[in-house]
Amino acid sequence: MSDEGTIDPVASGARYTVIFVNEREPATIDDFLSAAIVDITIASTHQQVTIRGSARHDGEAVVVYEKGKDGTGKDMRTWRIDRGVGGFEARELSAY
Repeated sequence: MSDEGTIDPVASGARYTVIFVNEREPATIDDFLSAAIVDITIASTHQQVTIRGSARHDGEAVVVYEKGKDGTGKDMRTWRIDRGVGGFEARELSAY
């Protein structure tokens, strides 16, 4: 991320592989809820992005409310984290 008011562009609705949660490989869905501010590194074949914000359970998944560079402030994007084949996947949820 370049500054507190901007976030990296991502492909809406595309699936990203979760690489790290709070600097560790995630083992369970609860790893996404282990801190008040979660730091998640995701990747696609074209980019790697770090998202920071707050998370909550949503059935078998987790919803992450991405905020500014430090993980606080207003919501900038919403992500859904699900278990995928061989790990976890993140998908940005469009507001429309």
